[in-house]
Amino acid sequence: MVIQTGNRQAYENFRGGKGTIYITWFVEDMPYNGSPLRKIALVEVPPGASVGFHVHEGTEEVYYVLSGKAKYIDGDKEVVITGGTITITPEGTGHGVENIGEDTLKLLAVINEVKRG
Repeated sequence: MVIQTGNRQAYENFRGGKGTIYITWFVEDMPYNGSPLRKIALVEVPPGASVGFHVHEGTEEVYYVLSGKAKYIDGDKEVVITGGTITITPEGTGHGVENIGEDTLKLLAVINEVKRG
């Protein structure tokens, strides 16, 4: 399967965050039968904007930071992340991210379904 285009959308106060962020959805609800992969997206967070803290129920999420600088909330911890950082949010845990840099924060986000049983 090859996917070459994405659908870029603006989101105001995404997940209770600040400002407007932009998400280019490359995959929304993966059509491949049996795959746990659900979503792949480029997340662009302008300076001062954020993705609000949220908990993943039934899914896990991985961020790969392409560029920028951010305050990342990992459960009850705050850490600064920059280009090259990978974050993993397992099912049942939460995270949030705020751009504290001067340039747009760019993240590759991958969301997988967690299958129980």
